[in-house]
Amino acid sequence: MKYRVEITPTAEAEVEEAFDYIYSKSPQNAEKWRKGLYDVAATLDRFPEGCSFALENDSVDFDVRQKLYGRYRILFTVMNHRVIVLHVRHAARRAMESEEL
Repeated sequence: MKYRVEITPTAEAEVEEAFDYIYSKSPQNAEKWRKGLYDVAATLDRFPEGCSFALENDSVDFDVRQKLYGRYRILFTVMNHRVIVLHVRHAARRAMESEEL
């Protein structure tokens, strides 16, 4: 079964924030990074339940999974044949609190 992948405005803003930081260091790498991240997120349309639970999963009453892309975690939930990308965070950052999700 194929899922529809949706990216929240919050996650899109986080992608752009990371892109801006990478761009300040290397414009070419920033473009490549952003395209790669969206390509990886698009692969969640098939078998997203195969991804591991995120650290944040224990602090909320819905499933939060993660897909890794380099040093970034794509945090998402699955509901009603949809994959909803909630956040994109650098892996070195602390786990999110329940109210942040």
